[in-house]
Amino acid sequence: MPLDNYNIIWTTPSENATGSMPVGGGNLQLNAWREKDDLLFYLGSTDSYMDHSTQLGKLGRVRLQIFPNPFSTTFKQELNLQESEIVFTGDEGFQLKVWVDVFHPIVHVEMQSEKPVEVVAHYETWKLEHQFTEDNRILFYHRNASTNAALEKMIEEQRADPFKDKITDPLKNLTSGGVLYAEGLIPFVADSGVYMKTPYHSLVLKSKELLKKLDLRVAIRIEQDETLEQWKEQLYTLTTQTAQTATSDRQQSIAWWKEFWDRSYIHIHPDADPAQMVHADVRKDEKAAAWQVGRNYQLFRYLLGCTHGARHPILFNGGIFNVDNTNGQSPEYRNWQGCEFMAQNQRLVYWPLLKTGDNDLMQPVMNMYRNGIKLQKARAQNYWNIEGAAYPEALNIYGLHAVYADPDMMTDSFGRCANRKREASEYGHSGLIHLEHHYTSMLDFAYMFLEAARFGKEELQRQMPVIENAVKYYDNYYQQCRLALKGERLTANGKLELFPSSALELYCEAKNPTDVVCGLRALVKGVLSFPKEELTEEQYNYFNDVLQRLPQIPTVEKEGRTMLPPAETWKLEGDQPNMEFPQLYALFPFETYSFDDTVGLNIAKNTWLYNSKASAQKNYICWFQGGIFTAHLGLTDEAKSYAINKFLHPLGDRGHKNVPVKRFPVFWDNPGFCQCPDMDHGGAAMIGLQDMLMQTQGQYIYLLPAWPKEWNCNFKLHAPYNTIVQGAIQNGKLQSYKVTPASRKKDVVIMNGF
Repeated sequence: MPLDNYNIIWTTPSENATGSMPVGGGNLQLNAWREKDDLLFYLGSTDSYMDHSTQLGKLGRVRLQIFPNPFSTTFKQELNLQESEIVFTGDEGFQLKVWVDVFHPIVHVEMQSEKPVEVVAHYETWKLEHQFTEDNRILFYHRNASTNAALEKMIEEQRADPFKDKITDPLKNLTSGGVLYAEGLIPFVADSGVYMKTPYHSLVLKSKELLKKLDLRVAIRIEQDETLEQWKEQLYTLTTQTAQTATSDRQQSIAWWKEFWDRSYIHIHPDADPAQMVHADVRKDEKAAAWQVGRNYQLFRYLLGCTHGARHPILFNGGIFNVDNTNGQSPEYRNWQGCEFMAQNQRLVYWPLLKTGDNDLMQPVMNMYRNGIKLQKARAQNYWNIEGAAYPEALNIYGLHAVYADPDMMTDSFGRCANRKREASEYGHSGLIHLEHHYTSMLDFAYMFLEAARFGKEELQRQMPVIENAVKYYDNYYQQCRLALKGERLTANGKLELFPSSALELYCEAKNPTDVVCGLRALVKGVLSFPKEELTEEQYNYFNDVLQRLPQIPTVEKEGRTMLPPAETWKLEGDQPNMEFPQLYALFPFETYSFDDTVGLNIAKNTWLYNSKASAQKNYICWFQGGIFTAHLGLTDEAKSYAINKFLHPLGDRGHKNVPVKRFPVFWDNPGFCQCPDMDHGGAAMIGLQDMLMQTQGQYIYLLPAWPKEWNCNFKLHAPYNTIVQGAIQNGKLQSYKVTPASRKKDVVIMNGF
């Protein structure tokens, strides 16, 4: 099926920036749109942190005005996914193409017109320094200070001075900016204005004569150069080196995108007429709804692909595609900004990239954890005198707590208990009680990294420092806690007792939380599933020893049914509707139960269907994971409903009429939750759809465990041990499938009569 069927086409202008369309490559991501007769785009990068980590800033906005108006009778704006470009088409052969170089941080704006036109290019900013240069360019930048008072304050408050030599500062002297230039444009005026209630200043270039062609570029540099002059010098070197290479650079970028799209796909009803599918009422036309699910899966993966060259992870709350809020908040604004990297949300952005084979897109988050291991080990040694690592749940760019609260107090955000002074052992943990012992996401990422090795995308030993030290933290910390509380490191039967712990954010002062126990067991068993020769003898012996002392997964009996509780015991329980469901971490991410374990799977199914707390988890928006859980339980109809509502939000049958519909289909808006576009919403949707098609457990590949018989589909997904599975589903049957390497075909289990 041609990817062109999923191209997004608009034939009318947008009202404002909320009707923008994404395009990107490398580490640059743009929002582009036509508003009245102007063409605009925001410049953004996942790496452009400004003012010492509190703000991931835009690099400005470009506004293009063409005279006479080329769109008086004809207008089309098309996102060409295959080549990652936006093409604006107008009257009399007018065309303007916007694309981003995958391998050089340069935005290209290429115009051609049969009729000569005047071009006026505005660079607009509400924050950055900007100036005309002697060579008819606009230079703009924001330079972070050489001293970092914010970091020094964190070090003081978190009592991190003993290991401050392990803290790196990726933001000191960081200069984010670039230069806008084009042959034939000269400085015109300086101006100012207000856009969506945000004041801005602008510099304007104007064509010195009428043009039929224009090659406008924006070159970007985001680096910690020692001086501003060095930064400028390197920026201009970039423009010189790429002055005559646009054709070859474009070919290389197109080749990268072709390889990206060929890696993996899920096309639903690939033979359907896209014109009909796009315009159908998805609440009445189930085929169109399914087709749009497949399209939106590809569109969201495109957003992730636009970060191929990024240094820092994609933020769960908007990525860098967030734009102005209609209530006057600036383009940089994002809900939950103070959390920075909130691991519980961030993980959902990265889990689907295993099955898409996009290991290159996972490197920023892997590097964040891998490069931080020395710091995290030093934290554990300093605060608790143990070997191991405890990555904070709300992790900032320095590797410290983003959410630490009062440095001397412990506070409960749910109001379940009074504030109290920190005890000596509580320094190093967050001062918010619901985050104090919440390190499940560290296990989650460690397991993701282990799976990357099992999938064959990473060397196991490269991942082991994060994995091993995550396990050692729980092993050593809780042996020490029990020794202090009860005089013995282990229980009478030689088991770890994980207390005081936390079942995610919701259940505090807990013993043996289900999510933590499942995570530890998944990691330890997962490491031991690798060939012994891939481990050192010390690692092999340690993980075998830990396996013997891990507690069992807790269960309870209710009304004759065995279920999973959040923990063996707990004292404080939070507000259910805005919290995750630790019980079913046994399904995802830790895959404790699968289709080869009928008893375990029934326990998980009872927990989902009959636990009174589960009803609060059955929302479909944002990070809610009902679609993933039901796919793992083989509940096809329910998984299908989640997929439709998640991908088509808010247009599904559960969508709320007051939730705004954004023009670009995967710019999901969830007011009160994560910033639009809601990236963890998209990640959870991708995972759920993938798991409806394929799940992997041990050596086995379970195909179609929760796939609707009425959904025709072509798919290509990655599986463990360097395996690729391609298939075609037609009229409820798996018509063909190919497994590479062929030797893995014996491990495929085709389910549900397909």
